[in-house]
Amino acid sequence: MEGEERIYQAFLEDIEEGVYETDLQGNFTYVNKAFARILGYPVEEVVGKNFSIFLSQESSKEAFEVFNRLFRTKEPIKDILWRVKTLSGREGTVELSAHAILTEKGDVKGFRGVARDVTDKLMTQVLLRRSQIRYKTLLDFVPYPLVVFDNKGKVSYLNSAFTQVFGWTLEELVGKNIPYVPSFLEEETRRLLQRFIEEKTIPRYETQRLTKDGRILDVIIRAAIVSEEEDPEAFYELVILRDITQQ
Repeated sequence: MEGEERIYQAFLEDIEEGVYETDLQGNFTYVNKAFARILGYPVEEVVGKNFSIFLSQESSKEAFEVFNRLFRTKEPIKDILWRVKTLSGREGTVELSAHAILTEKGDVKGFRGVARDVTDKLMTQVLLRRSQIRYKTLLDFVPYPLVVFDNKGKVSYLNSAFTQVFGWTLEELVGKNIPYVPSFLEEETRRLLQRFIEEKTIPRYETQRLTKDGRILDVIIRAAIVSEEEDPEAFYELVILRDITQQ
């Protein structure tokens, strides 16, 4: 049994997720290196301390309610978001799960769970929402079909002119690829995208695109890659398409 325990402990020290255990009062009885790293403290400065020391005042109250509910129901709780205070004074957001540790008789003797630092993820989402508000207000006035793709090539926004010309709505395409490239242009489009990524712009490119109802339109494409001022990594692709027959 002791050998199995050592293997288990070694495994917990190697994984990227933070793992913690507390007693009934919320004092940490065990944390792995990843959990301590999330808090920005050495392991020895976390073990024995109460969870409330490392949380914001609001999150500390929420944590008390979570552990109290877990003690009463013994039902696991997932996707908890708490604001933490690190040793450097930086505030971050941690996503946790919490499970009851039971005795052989089924009584709760403590809590354990897994934690992930989601500070950067949430910041990216905030920046994206800010961007969406800005360009939705401005770009709906553009009279030509316009699409905003995220940095993975998925639709983040399209304006009403795109819906009028191509037929798809934002609700249909958000988070997806647009199925508007004719099969005979797929290889050409791959080469175009590769050049676009390298050069960050497409000044003018004549090609063809499909509408939702299967019509083929002759279009001129102009595109640019735009980076967020707050976070250069949070770039997006802005694409404008013009129906050549309507110029």
